[in-house]
Amino acid sequence: PSEVLEKKEAIDALVNPEKAYKFLRDRMQSVTPPCMPYLGMYLTDLTFISDGNATMTPEGLVNLAKSKLIASVLGKVALYQQVRYNLNKAPVLQTHLDNPEVCSDQELYTLSLQREPRATS
Repeated sequence: PSEVLEKKEAIDALVNPEKAYKFLRDRMQSVTPPCMPYLGMYLTDLTFISDGNATMTPEGLVNLAKSKLIASVLGKVALYQQVRYNLNKAPVLQTHLDNPEVCSDQELYTLSLQREPRATS
């Protein structure tokens, strides 16, 4: 349905990595926890910080500026973990999580072939 497609497009626009996730960063500023942040954005930040900054200064000291940048990113993620979700238990889901169906590698392979048959040449 068009409603679902519109929602998907809105979410796609929100998590678009262009402009360093500008739209998502703006939205996250106004969110009241609890919230599940998009970790991909924060992992990207950490990667750029790690790759773009020396761990040690030319004098052989720890680069505190880099450490502060990393702490800032981790602090933002931790902010969203401070408020607990108030979720109701779903008995059917809880039963499934408590007693997961375990399949052998062969069973999983057979299921995989049923869902995505190998291309024949």
